Amino acid sequence: RMSSRMMMASTLRKKGYTTAQLNAMTNEQMLAAIGGKNGTGKPGAASPTKKPAVAPPLATKFKPLPKRLVLDAFVDGLGKTAEEKTGYRTLFSGILKAYETEAKKLKLENDVAAAMAFNVATNYSLYHPGVTISDAGSNALVAQFRGVLDNENLRKASNTDKQKLHEVFLLLAAYSLTINQIAGGQSDPQVKKAAQMLAGEGLRYLLKTDPAKVKITNNGLESA
Repeated sequence: RMSSRMMMASTLRKKGYTTAQLNAMTNEQMLAAIGGKNGTGKPGAASPTKKPAVAPPLATKFKPLPKRLVLDAFVDGLGKTAEEKTGYRTLFSGILKAYETEAKKLKLENDVAAAMAFNVATNYSLYHPGVTISDAGSNALVAQFRGVLDNENLRKASNTDKQKLHEVFLLLAAYSLTINQIAGGQSDPQVKKAAQMLAGEGLRYLLKTDPAKVKITNNGLESA
């Protein structure tokens, strides 16, 4: 036997109401929606819903400019000849592009915290040869740096300033990768050790601590 509620629900479905809306309504609201009290008979009229809260934008996110802002100055500081500068520019441009492509897949593009996490993860892996950072660890790093960088200064920073910081983090990581790759082709163990120490100094510079005293786990950055 069909109840009065079922009959009202059937009527309101024809007016466009969804099952979720109907389940949330009392019998009185159903009657009013049909036209007994408010006379509208329109979906949602008897049971207004609140708009979901919108999360504030991340302080570390930015809208990029259509050009690199730091690359030329970075390359000029490394290369002595035009040929060397061209080589560095091509190499670093490729690394930045590869990073940005992957970051977009992970929805981490144009995020200063993600670039900082990439820098730390890169130098950590180079400082600890053979160590692999898990996806969970990488995600935790991004979350940690979003928290660290979510301050008044960065919230007030322009897109230009954020992009410059973003590029610096990536270029310093690219430089460590390049030096490590060059050292890998050398037979002198001291050269390889120097490349490892360079990565350690990169960690020391960003984390303000002895690189041997930190570790990256599935929970992110922790004290060793």
